[in-house]
This record gives sequence, C-alpha cells and structure tokens, in this order.
Amino acid sequence: HYRINPTFMIGLGALARARIIDWDSSDATLKVDAAHEIAAAPSLNLRWTIQDSVTVAQSFALLGLDGESQWTWTAQYVF
Repeated sequence: HYRINPTFMIGLGALARARIIDWDSSDATLKVDAAHEIAAAPSLNLRWTIQDSVTVAQSFALLGLDGESQWTWTAQYVF
C-alpha cells in the first residue's frame, strides 16, 4: 500500500471467490443446473485509519468474464 497522507493508504490486492451449486430439488418443475466456479482478480484497496487501533478498508474487483463486480468493506480493530 502507498500512504497518501497519515490517514489514507491506497494499494492493490487480490479477491477470490468460490461458488459451488449442488442442489437436488424435490420439485420436478424447478430446474437447477449444477455449477462450480472459482474466480480471482486484482483489486483496488483503500484503507482509512480512524485511530491507531481502528481501520476501515474497502476493496473493489471485477470478477469473471461476465463483468461481475465485488465490493467489500472491512472494519479492523487491534486489541
């Protein structure tokens, strides 16, 4: 991460997602296709240090070829 100022840092990271759909429906009118997918992509991260022990971070990444995006927020507290 690169420190923009004493409060904010920006950097690159990686996000990964595993999706497994394996469901046998008892309803014959409902059709579900089994699927397995693992997606990973680089992410853009922003960290905001509120206090020495409290940090909020957000990450954004585009996963997969269908243009799916993933946006995450994380709160960290150091005891």
